[in-house]
Amino acid sequence: MLNIPAAAMKMKRSEKSQMGTQPHAVPLARQVDEVLRKLKQVIGRGEYVYAIRSGSRTISANTVNVGIRTLGWDADTVTGYGFRARARTMIHETLGFSPDAIEVQLAHRVPDRLGSAFNRIQHLEKRKRMIQAWADYLGGLRAEGNDSVFL
Repeated sequence: MLNIPAAAMKMKRSEKSQMGTQPHAVPLARQVDEVLRKLKQVIGRGEYVYAIRSGSRTISANTVNVGIRTLGWDADTVTGYGFRARARTMIHETLGFSPDAIEVQLAHRVPDRLGSAFNRIQHLEKRKRMIQAWADYLGGLRAEGNDSVFL
């Protein structure tokens, strides 16, 4: 489980005050946990997995997009945010998980008839199953040599 401090979340000041001091809990798939354990051997005691060279700050969203361009994809075909949007759609349409659980996983505010100030639902157990199903699905695509589903 990864816990992102509330202060580090990308959101409006009013949303941060509604969130309070609770971190955003992010369940991790077994595959991700394994990769992170291996990376820890490489990065040692660094604070960030993906940091700028000095190790004092995280990489930016633009760094992800530059990496995608380096792999040969243009901005009209693929963006970092586009991967996130495609994943959201596929987790719902292909794997059948509820939009509410997906939105919480993506740290989006979930509309609620009582208002977001009262909505503290985390869908944690659903999200654990969902993220593992997603990782297994991606692993299956990789084994089949089918990565074009993201384009």
